[in-house]
Amino acid sequence: MPLCEAHHALLDSASTVERWRQTNKRIRPHSALEDRAPTTFVAEWVAATMPTDQDAPELLETLT
Repeated sequence: MPLCEAHHALLDSASTVERWRQTNKRIRPHSALEDRAPTTFVAEWVAATMPTDQDAPELLETLT
């Protein structure tokens, strides 16, 4: 295989691996996250832990 073809094959392989890595890290469900995708888990966690307007008076009391 000529060097140029090998270079292109290597770049193509790197691109394929990167697509798999992104899918595996962001989209594929993980058993450690109760079979949720990491992006779904993070969105649910942020929604559950972010203070709301209803929490504001209680939070202000903790600051004074």
